[in-house]
Amino acid sequence: MQKQEQLQLDMEKASTTLQTELLKLVPVQTKLAGVEKQMKDQIVIDVFRGDKMHANMLANELVVVRRVSKLVYDLKMVYETLILRINTVKDYNELLNAINPAVVSLKEVQRDMATVMPTARETFAKMSDIFSSALITLNIVNEPSPSKATNDALEILEEASRVVEEELKLKFPTLPQIKADEKVTVET
Repeated sequence: MQKQEQLQLDMEKASTTLQTELLKLVPVQTKLAGVEKQMKDQIVIDVFRGDKMHANMLANELVVVRRVSKLVYDLKMVYETLILRINTVKDYNELLNAINPAVVSLKEVQRDMATVMPTARETFAKMSDIFSSALITLNIVNEPSPSKATNDALEILEEASRVVEEELKLKFPTLPQIKADEKVTVET
């Protein structure tokens, strides 16, 4: 029992630390977005003025800022994924802790009832099998196969893509289709 309590404490500490680090990334990401916008605006001004040398220098720096911004974004995604995974493991652990004593108690009651009432043995055996299979199923869920997790994740992503597509259809008008005889050809 002491190992489980230590595991809970370690997971809680890790989750808190990751959340703290995640909160530190938010202002960094905001600042980088501001710097990126300022640089893009300045590049437009420099190109308009004909100051290509300054525009090139800023464009090269903007590339670096975008790389750092992407790195911060990726790090943020990793932290969020880890936080979700830790919370899932904590929930799973709590579920196992709740079911395991019931299985142990059921087996003890089964032994006691079998001596008093032999017909109860079958009923308790079935109940014990149900609880045991639930525990086995939970242990299998703990280590999902990569293909199943990928398929589930793909379904979620496809659903999200459909929602985004529907929202975009509502926000933007549908472009009319141009027939082949209506196309304008440009000769160079």
